[in-house]
Amino acid sequence: MKNLKFYLIALTAIFLIGCGSEDSRADDKAMIAEEEFKLGHITKEEAECMANLYSDNFPDDDKWATLVSMYDYTMEEQYELGLKAGAGENLTAEEQKMVDVSLESVAILPKFKTECDVDIFEVAEKRMTDL
Repeated sequence: MKNLKFYLIALTAIFLIGCGSEDSRADDKAMIAEEEFKLGHITKEEAECMANLYSDNFPDDDKWATLVSMYDYTMEEQYELGLKAGAGENLTAEEQKMVDVSLESVAILPKFKTECDVDIFEVAEKRMTDL
């Protein structure tokens, strides 16, 4: 009987751990993938791959939240923020976090090509012409 209790408790613990490991970023990754897909010039699968790479490379929840919040801005607004930062203008704390996360995301760009088969520079060029 002791062994039966142990095995039941062990199975219950394994089940609870397995059910509790749901991806807490799933909604954010789905939103990123959808936004990237809507911007064009990539497939849905490529957009999902890119969202997963972002998540994998931003384990810090605060930086992840900043990255996700950047999708509330249009490409033009993000571009203007970059120009503002490049010109040395004073940035708000939130804008500075966005610039910092943007700079960190540059390290991920080559992975888009190797892991998602997306030449992000070519895609960005096409997207800019769409504006």
